[in-house]
Amino acid sequence: MPPVPPVKRTLFVAALVGLLVSLPALADDTGTSLDDCMVQELAIACRNLGTAYADGRGLPQDHHMAVRMFRKGCDLDDGDSCLFLAESHRGARGVQPNQSEELMLFTRACELDVGAACREAGDLYTTGFSGMPPDGSMAGLWYEMGCNARDGASCAAAGLWFERGDMFGVERENAQALFERACDLGSGRGCTLLGVRYDKGVEGLKRDKTRAAALFSLACLHKDAEGCRLQANAQRTGRGVPESLPEAMVSYGSSCDLGDFLACKYLISLAMVNQQYGLASRVAKRSCELGDAKSCKTVERADKRK
Repeated sequence: MPPVPPVKRTLFVAALVGLLVSLPALADDTGTSLDDCMVQELAIACRNLGTAYADGRGLPQDHHMAVRMFRKGCDLDDGDSCLFLAESHRGARGVQPNQSEELMLFTRACELDVGAACREAGDLYTTGFSGMPPDGSMAGLWYEMGCNARDGASCAAAGLWFERGDMFGVERENAQALFERACDLGSGRGCTLLGVRYDKGVEGLKRDKTRAAALFSLACLHKDAEGCRLQANAQRTGRGVPESLPEAMVSYGSSCDLGDFLACKYLISLAMVNQQYGLASRVAKRSCELGDAKSCKTVERADKRK
């Protein structure tokens, strides 16, 4: 390959220096600089710059510059940069939305061992994209890859894939093992799914209310709305745990805060029966925000009884 002519090399350096001079210095907490990314080609520097520009942290918020930095980081094989670049396409932040480009970047990040990116690719196949119909088989393969990359939510999704038998037929034992792994990796959804199966006693699992209640408790700790509601049900009825209405109401509250409409409904009813009208009003307002018209009217009734 012939050497770069001195004039072209000089122009390139001059252009880069001009870019460096024209940009404000990064705040100390980013721990990187434009030179580290563009000249030294340190992938983590590009990623840090991208997030600084995207969040307006230490730099003026500039989504176009964020995209530029993420693209450079992705070209340098930084999986998180590829993930952030895909999310920029999804949110139309500094770049046009493009689902095909999204998928390509999520799969690239997945190949670089970013489990969340594998899950995002699986979700695109689950819902369909760019005019393509949903493909459960392809979705499941990406969820498996995400699980192998230690993404708990991917393990939970892969477990459902095995349980439904989207490709290989129903495999309940594999599904349950994946739910277990999901829960171990901190996926509240995984804990809930496994807890429900212990609560009901499905094929291959002996019914165990105590184990189910423990899993619902873990799920709630990991901020899964349904898990908190199911924990509340167990506490209210004494199923697998000591019966405790006050604890159940706290759990219903956590679930409602996380967006579970049924939990809001149960807590409103309990609060009204126990003449806790202030609580009923607050929860009804939350339920009203979630779209329940009846709860909007309950606010008025509870406020009148305070």
